[in-house]
Parts: sequence; structure tokens; C-alpha cells
Amino acid sequence: MKKINTSVLFVEDEKIVRNAISEMLRRRVENLFVAENGKEGLESFKKNKAEIIITDINMPIIDGLEMLKKIKIINPKSKTIVMSAHSEVKYFLKAIEIGVDGFLIKPINRKKLFSVYFSQN
Repeated sequence: MKKINTSVLFVEDEKIVRNAISEMLRRRVENLFVAENGKEGLESFKKNKAEIIITDINMPIIDGLEMLKKIKIINPKSKTIVMSAHSEVKYFLKAIEIGVDGFLIKPINRKKLFSVYFSQN
């Protein structure tokens, strides 16, 4: 399978989920950067300027939505996808306010993940 010529920052605090989704992404994208929390994710974004950011919401130090808010200030055109086990309205509303491009409810499968990505291109 041909890899997509893009860079992705994937931020997830749960190790099992992080490893599983990272492996899916690694097979499909040219450049993958992985972080364990929002602080690491923001630092990675500043350093690597990933084109697409995929993040969990609830994480230690800086949550995913706060991280994306800061990323959107740096680059408002960044493609952003939020993943969460929560389907609460407050998360959707904050994500819309920030300008998130996609929202996935966990558990995530490959088809869902890549359909959100491809719908953005």
C-alpha cells in the first residue's frame, strides 16, 4: 500500500491505544510524530509542523482541546481531528469553537480514521 505524502502528529495518553493507532498511521503516512500528552504534542508541533493533528481529548498536563486551540493560533490552517470516548455535547461545542475538522468516537478503527482524513483532502 502506498503511503500518503503527509505528516501527522498523533497525541494519545493511553499506551495501548497510542501503539495500536500509531501502527495504523505508520503504515499509511510518510511522517508520523507521536506524543503522550498535550504538552508534548504542542512541543512536537512547534518543532515538526505536522500537517494533520489527531488527538485524544482527556489527557494529563494539557488536554487535547487546549493543545489544539494553541496549535490553531500558530497555524489556523492545520487539519485537526479529535478522538474521544466521550460523546458529550460540551466537547463537541468546544471542538467546533476551536475549529476542529473532524471528530471520532472511540474505539477507533482504520476505516473510520482514514475516512475522516480523506474527507479533509
